[in-house]
Amino acid sequence: MKSILCFLSLFYRAGSRYMRFLYEKNIKKQQSVPIPVISIGNITFGGSEKTPLSIKLIKILLEKGFKPAYISRGYKGKWEKRGGTVLPEHNQVPYWKTTGDEPYMTARNVPEAGIFLGKNRIASCLNADKKGYGVAVLDDGFQYYPLKKDLDIVLHDISKKPLLRESLSALNKAHIVLLKKNSPEDKKARLKSRLQGISVHEYSVSPKGFVKIGTNQLLAADVFKQKKILAFCGIARPERFKKTLEEMGIRPAAFLKFPDHYDYPLTAMNKIMEKHSSLKTDILVTTEKDSVKLEGENRFKNMPVYYVKIDLDIEQGFFDRIFSSINLQKQ
Repeated sequence: MKSILCFLSLFYRAGSRYMRFLYEKNIKKQQSVPIPVISIGNITFGGSEKTPLSIKLIKILLEKGFKPAYISRGYKGKWEKRGGTVLPEHNQVPYWKTTGDEPYMTARNVPEAGIFLGKNRIASCLNADKKGYGVAVLDDGFQYYPLKKDLDIVLHDISKKPLLRESLSALNKAHIVLLKKNSPEDKKARLKSRLQGISVHEYSVSPKGFVKIGTNQLLAADVFKQKKILAFCGIARPERFKKTLEEMGIRPAAFLKFPDHYDYPLTAMNKIMEKHSSLKTDILVTTEKDSVKLEGENRFKNMPVYYVKIDLDIEQGFFDRIFSSINLQKQ
């Protein structure tokens, strides 16, 4: 399996390099939109806190009086092909299978923002401008070459060797690169030496506690340290979730892994419940992205199922760089 994934990575990287070449040489034309576009992306397969960063940036933009729009493909959602919007005046977020899991999570966290979904991100930006939004936050946009971005932010984890969507040299096409603070210092130094003229900042994942699905009540990690816990997730890099739990002082009795963007069919829910029953665990713990798929499930309605609420701690210079680089107009 690993050799197949490595081959697919090489194939994807070659395709990405070719497409980037076509746009850089103006063989294919990038399209500009009337509002500034801040893209958040990565060069690896799998999670790297792109959506939490999008949410954090949107919150800061709202606090500063701007009117941000979240732009996403809506991967695996019903609106991915035909497009769709979730606006504050709608007062309700459609079912997660309509929007996709990450846009649903974003809409839940920042209901004041406009959510514009669909494969055609240019159309989404134009629609956001038409509806009066002043800045577009483009989630997973580094490889979306048809759209001209005002600022390309790339999160990159150098602690391991993940499968790449683009080669490391692509980081030189970014405006800002974000690295994890706890990454090996020698690797950070080598990478920074290759990124001349690129703003490099650091961030860390900050777990805030646990939230029971279907509620807004945040509980401290200490409440769970003496409990017998079953953890599960359906994300690209489950080891990152397991490490977060360990950093919170939580060592699960069992850890179930499912594919990324998993939709939890009945067989998977049965597997989780059977493991919970056989191990006699006290608490079930998952990620926020996974939790959106379980909120309406009757099997979990009265169960002690919690998700980890995380935030990102980022040095102030990162935000100073953003606001000094693009022309934002308050609405």
